[in-house]
Amino acid sequence: MSRMTADASGVFASNRGVAGRGPAVGPACGGVRGVGLPRVGLPRFSLPSARRVAALVVLVLLVVGGVLFTPEAHGQDIVRVRATVAARDGSLALRDIADLSGERAIALGDVAMGEATPGRVIRIDEVRAKIEASGLVSLGLLRVQGATCEVLGAAPASVRAPGARATPAAPPEIRPGTVGAAIPVRLAELLGVREDDLRITFEASDAALLETPVPRGGVLSLTPHGEGERVSFAVRLYAGDRLAASGSVRAGVGVRRTVLVARRALARGGVLGAEDVAEEARFVPMDAAPATRGAIGMEVRSRVGAGEVVLERDVAAPVVVKRGDLIGVDCVSGGFIVRTTARAMEAGREGDVISLQALNSKHSFRARVAKPGLAVVVVGETK
Repeated sequence: MSRMTADASGVFASNRGVAGRGPAVGPACGGVRGVGLPRVGLPRFSLPSARRVAALVVLVLLVVGGVLFTPEAHGQDIVRVRATVAARDGSLALRDIADLSGERAIALGDVAMGEATPGRVIRIDEVRAKIEASGLVSLGLLRVQGATCEVLGAAPASVRAPGARATPAAPPEIRPGTVGAAIPVRLAELLGVREDDLRITFEASDAALLETPVPRGGVLSLTPHGEGERVSFAVRLYAGDRLAASGSVRAGVGVRRTVLVARRALARGGVLGAEDVAEEARFVPMDAAPATRGAIGMEVRSRVGAGEVVLERDVAAPVVVKRGDLIGVDCVSGGFIVRTTARAMEAGREGDVISLQALNSKHSFRARVAKPGLAVVVVGETK
């Protein structure tokens, strides 16, 4: 059967380049009966059955009527509280203690969560209370997960101050042929970098394990844990079928990468221009995700100080649909497409799934932003 599409006027088009008369389309799609085109000299084909077309129209009406696609059917934005966070100078924001998923949740990233005092435990009810007090998003539109977040340890050096790093007073001496000498080699393999692009500082308390000799043919297993500049590694050394040594070591780890450094302070909501940043090679924490030149032209979503490294989380694709915009919505069902118009109930970037409201009712549904002024929803598919 030919693939058919229909615009809001109700005219169906075949992918064989021929148009034909379709049935009347419901009010949500314009309510106009299609007009046939002459078939003289064109290949013959069969139109879809009236039953199939009627089913398509009913599905589209269900979408814009809010029966199939309501916000509840697609879940809520998620704030997932982490179990721990490293202590730091100053105060914590919500993005420091939780993973944020969805436009509404991301908008809460700067909500203040209090001081980053080592040993402090932030409970989920406190997180909910601070979100509600911010007045930015209704708690009913969010799913807040987790239990508590504990602030651990002393404040580490931050990627925001790349020149500073924690250095033990008396780091152990690393000799060739030992576990300590093998760790940088294995870590470089895990990260896909050269060994001289790593800067590792071990702690004196781990000297016994670090000085363990690696036998000929020995195999070293290295599993990193944690995040930030100081990382814990689970170490296992095998000599044939024998476990020769095992334990954990902590180390300050920096990885030299090409990063974007802000030439001036970058305000939230601005657009990142090429003149705003400079490319430099800097050591950053091994779990850091620095932004690349592909970030040029994106929206700045976090404040970045002059001289600081711009991270992936600091930028996002620009908003192409604003709250209140009237946009086209392509409703796709099998080989058919019907376009209607709806009002955006929230802002969205390309690829975001946003809430829309039909113009002829108060019901809402969700669709994915395809480009400025257009979203797409697949009728009958659960997202």
